[in-house]
Amino acid sequence: MSLAPPVAAATPQRGTILRDTQAGPGLISVGGRQLAFTLEQHWASERPPVTGARVDATFDGEELRQLRLVDDTQIAKELATQAAGQVAAQGQALLGRALAEFGRLPLVALVALWLGWWVFDWVSVRVIGTHVASYSFWDMLKMLASGNALEAMQYSRSSLGFWNFVALLCAVAPLAPLLTRHRLASLGLAAPLAFMALQGARLYWGISSAVSEMQQQMAGFGGQMGRMLRDVGSEMQAEIFKSITLGLGLYLSLAAAAVLAFFALVRLRR
Repeated sequence: MSLAPPVAAATPQRGTILRDTQAGPGLISVGGRQLAFTLEQHWASERPPVTGARVDATFDGEELRQLRLVDDTQIAKELATQAAGQVAAQGQALLGRALAEFGRLPLVALVALWLGWWVFDWVSVRVIGTHVASYSFWDMLKMLASGNALEAMQYSRSSLGFWNFVALLCAVAPLAPLLTRHRLASLGLAAPLAFMALQGARLYWGISSAVSEMQQQMAGFGGQMGRMLRDVGSEMQAEIFKSITLGLGLYLSLAAAAVLAFFALVRLRR
């Protein structure tokens, strides 16, 4: 196949092949115009022209000088870049709205909350000897879904549950004023703190219930043996709580949630 000679660099225009050259001159659509082309005079790619393919057309003034096939990979990259640009533009617009609505500090607190829930550990538990298992807030919610929080911590048994879904809702609830101008939408800013308090109570109750159940089983033995087993159960409970170390994620989440709740109160009192 004879190819057109290369031409000096010029800004190409993107076009589409409407008719290939199997039965004579081909036809392209570019810039709102339909132009004829030939293999010998215009085509500069190794692969032959195909109807529907995208091409870069180079002009010398108004005259078509060269056509070059656009690779599918290049088209995919361009589409991805275009999509990324649109997402970035929408994100920039959303950030602008959020800054105008809340100010900088609540948004920083919200990002800190997300980091505290999903990135940093809330607790570290010494489970066997010197082995330490660390859990984020998200992990703890999965353990609570398993039913026995103490056993889940010891054996790392966990699964997604209803409260994980609620956590996702609470994590984005502070953005509710962006969706509605209703005054009560500001309560969304306090949702993370309320949710954390509820889950903290559930976790403490779950561990206490598991330990109490063990103590009751030991209390089934009467006399001195029963007293000894109860003492062992109390010591076990104390050791369990001693083995739990609070992590950065907990403190970061509490501080961030407190800031958000404060702004919820300020907005409600306007």
